[in-house]
Amino acid sequence: RAEKDIEAGEEIFVNYGENYFFHREEDWNVTISTLDDFKMADETTKKFEKSILKSPTCSITHNTTQNLWNVVRDVAPTRVKAALPPNVTDLPRTTSRGTARFPLNNDIRPISWLRSHGQCLDNLSVKSSTAPGAGRGAFATRFVPRGGLVAPAPL
Repeated sequence: RAEKDIEAGEEIFVNYGENYFFHREEDWNVTISTLDDFKMADETTKKFEKSILKSPTCSITHNTTQNLWNVVRDVAPTRVKAALPPNVTDLPRTTSRGTARFPLNNDIRPISWLRSHGQCLDNLSVKSSTAPGAGRGAFATRFVPRGGLVAPAPL
């Protein structure tokens, strides 16, 4: 079931659960933010934008604003910092889209694009996994021959 409204043409992401990525950070050499980290990053960007960028009584240079933002990022927990945009000029777009969606440029596609490039996934359904403790899994709704396309994207 959808955890939020999904616009027509919006990319849908699979939630593997936070623990799926934690042991992969070292292998991938990245810091991966969790849902709570993104929520904290969203609050941080909104507060900064309201108190500094949109404040009628605050008139400081761009360089000073960027330096203040750098301090905010530097004191943030590592996973929250990973969710925050480095450049202060990105804050208005970040606060309107959210820190989780900010780096995604083409996450909503026009219906015409989907009709030309999209693929049907009616050969899969989601149910409780048969693997103990695995959560949910994808199941074939019809026969898929060896070498046949299971899904056009990694699930």
